[in-house]
Amino acid sequence: MAGKDGHLPSVKTQQEFMDVLEDMILPPKSEPENASPGRMRELKSYILESDKGFKDEFNASGMECKVRNTGLDHIKILHVQEDGPYEFFLDETDPRFFVLHTNKKSDDTARIMEKLTRDTRYAFDYAWLHSDMLESIVGMPGNSSRGFGVSYSDRYLGSDENDDANIEDLRLSISGSIAAKMKALVLQDPQISRTCANSMVRIMRGAASSAHGYAQDEVHHNGHFALKRGKSVDDHLALVEMCRERYSESVKSVESLRMGTQRVNGLDLFDGRPFDFEFPNGIENINAFISKMFSSTAPFNLWGIKTSIADGYFGVLAIDLHTGSPLDFEIADDMMRVYLDKGSCGNTILRLLTNLQMHHDAKDKCTQVD
Repeated sequence: MAGKDGHLPSVKTQQEFMDVLEDMILPPKSEPENASPGRMRELKSYILESDKGFKDEFNASGMECKVRNTGLDHIKILHVQEDGPYEFFLDETDPRFFVLHTNKKSDDTARIMEKLTRDTRYAFDYAWLHSDMLESIVGMPGNSSRGFGVSYSDRYLGSDENDDANIEDLRLSISGSIAAKMKALVLQDPQISRTCANSMVRIMRGAASSAHGYAQDEVHHNGHFALKRGKSVDDHLALVEMCRERYSESVKSVESLRMGTQRVNGLDLFDGRPFDFEFPNGIENINAFISKMFSSTAPFNLWGIKTSIADGYFGVLAIDLHTGSPLDFEIADDMMRVYLDKGSCGNTILRLLTNLQMHHDAKDKCTQVD
């Protein structure tokens, strides 16, 4: 079902689309000389959020991108020229939360996603699945846990503004039927548990003994799905759609609380409320925390100007580089309050929470985010 010269075919029916995705999982007819024989391809999917969507032609971070139609209204093909051509099926079923499918190498596709989200002209951003959201997805109907991963680093919110020598890093990946027991053991240590936010969960749908097959996916904190075992495209897509809907609901819930005014009986009344972040274990160095969070760099993508409100209590006038929207912050050593105005994207709050848990403390919470 693969197209000529590595190009994806213009599928005309939903069944043809599903057949091509299934073909992406199978070992290719021929492998490079040094490749492992019979190596299975990983079907990968990415959720990207953008209010602006995909133009027919655009340039993102030096990549030439073109979108062409298939025979299906909601399925298109994204062609990316970046050190060679790459093509993705582009699912536009939801006009704000898009899904891209490919079986190209993870390093290459991750680099392309990073470049798409880096170019602020198109307002692309990852789907930020915080630790608790990933845990809730594991518990959804039809899903069963097959492992988890941790990728903790304090390089963004470390205790010293300039010293990289004391950076704490933890990389952990456990899969299998005893993964849950291993996680319970790890979390018994308070110091370790602070670093153990879910950066990835492994989820199985279907049964290995089923005639319809099964799918075992790694679901990452940035909306990246990798089919690790099994061949069930139906189960893989069902999981992706489940996560997309869950994330969409969470973003819209955040946006329902944005600050602004509304006209009621001839009066302008304030509407909405701030978002309250809680840091149970506190911030070790609040100046370093603020400096690194508002440094205009990934993963927070925030720029801001700090002012002192009181001793150990600061205000920050900030801009979200994802959309260019303004935000106001109040920060102390045990809490942070974020004021999101009506024009801001709810994705900002979920990006904040996800990366605070991965780079500051897994125990960090936002009261208004489920």
